[in-house]
Amino acid sequence: MASLDTGRVRIRLSCTGGRVNDVQLGCERPDVTPVLRGRSASQAVQLIPLLFGLCCQSQSRAATLALAAARGEECQPRLDPEVQREVLREHLWRWLLDLPALLGKEALQQEFVSGAKSIAAGNRDALRKLLAEPQIENLRLLLPCLSGCHRHPLAVVC
Repeated sequence: MASLDTGRVRIRLSCTGGRVNDVQLGCERPDVTPVLRGRSASQAVQLIPLLFGLCCQSQSRAATLALAAARGEECQPRLDPEVQREVLREHLWRWLLDLPALLGKEALQQEFVSGAKSIAAGNRDALRKLLAEPQIENLRLLLPCLSGCHRHPLAVVC
């Protein structure tokens, strides 16, 4: 079987005077058709979260909702707790692991692990406390250091 293109998200920021004045966003989703073709709808929905490295819970929920809609089933709008936890973890990852590298600092791995545990346990108070710690606040204060992007637009590929 040929390897699956995982897709990518590209973000390009253009800055002037230390402020973002233009954002270009591109999203290239992988073509999962060859993997799903010939499978039952239920099998396809089960495979979806295995095909996506990012946001697999969100992709799974979207596939489940799409299948329900195709079957004419009505779904009530709601915030899915698994998707919420996933979004929190993804943002925490970017903030504590990716951002420090962009700023020339070491990743805050222990803080990420602690925050991920708080998210998994549903302990938002512990997460708030973690995010208020000085080393994390210092990252926010260093963000203007990225303002050099007016010379070199920041391109992020994931």
